[in-house]
Amino acid sequence: MSAPIVSGAADQRRNLLGVLTLALLLGTLPLWLNTPYALSTMILIGIYTIVTIGLCLLMGYGGQVSLGQAAFFGLGALIGGPGLWIALGIIVALDFAVLATIIRFGDVSRAAAALLVPYWLWVLYATTLNAAIAVLAG
Repeated sequence: MSAPIVSGAADQRRNLLGVLTLALLLGTLPLWLNTPYALSTMILIGIYTIVTIGLCLLMGYGGQVSLGQAAFFGLGALIGGPGLWIALGIIVALDFAVLATIIRFGDVSRAAAALLVPYWLWVLYATTLNAAIAVLAG
């Protein structure tokens, strides 16, 4: 039987010191990297970090990918331009599936159907965006 891990004030101070040391190191990095190559590499690393965080938010926190995102990105990467149109067809099918669910829920509970309407509007908005990308990509 192992002893429980207790996080005390000393551990918190050590973690804070580590974060502050890393921030100080990264903040002074341009001062001691004076070559254009090193600076441009660090700038690209920062940009890619921001893009990666944005992609994480776009794809869903914790890696949860919706059906539309999986179809759109997966088929687009797999077969290119024609995959965008196939993915758009899948997303349009999702639109109709959500509408059918709203209609069926309306028979059981109008409140349940009403709660699905904002989701359906959001899916329609996503469909519009995906259609625009498919048209612009050719």
